[in-house]
Amino acid sequence: MIPSPTVSTLTPETASGNPAEHPVAQTETVSVIVRGPELHILGLTGSNDSKHDPLSVQCRAALIKGLDALSMHGLGFDDVTRVVYLIQDGDAFTSCLGLLREAFAAARPVTTIRLVQGFPQPNTDIEIEMIAARR
Repeated sequence: MIPSPTVSTLTPETASGNPAEHPVAQTETVSVIVRGPELHILGLTGSNDSKHDPLSVQCRAALIKGLDALSMHGLGFDDVTRVVYLIQDGDAFTSCLGLLREAFAAARPVTTIRLVQGFPQPNTDIEIEMIAARR
């Protein structure tokens, strides 16, 4: 199991400058921002610096980090309204579909898949962004 991320406090100056946005926490790559009633979680990856894990393993680890961030705010996968997947290999992404169906079956969030050429972190094949709101 992936350890829970360490959270540190951000200042409002690190957000976009919009007074409606309140940055809440950030880990090495994960940012959590409150925008009104919505919680935006950005930068969820499951990469491992020491080795290159398969995409399905990275996807599971990113989902665990996402669930940790959601639960810190009293939310869960059922509260997710939008998900964005940034991936390098569309064919390999099919290995994640079972995990994603299980995680988001009840919520049925709007989904966007973006093909990217690469990521700044080594050994990264997927990054997930989520928006959640209390229902």
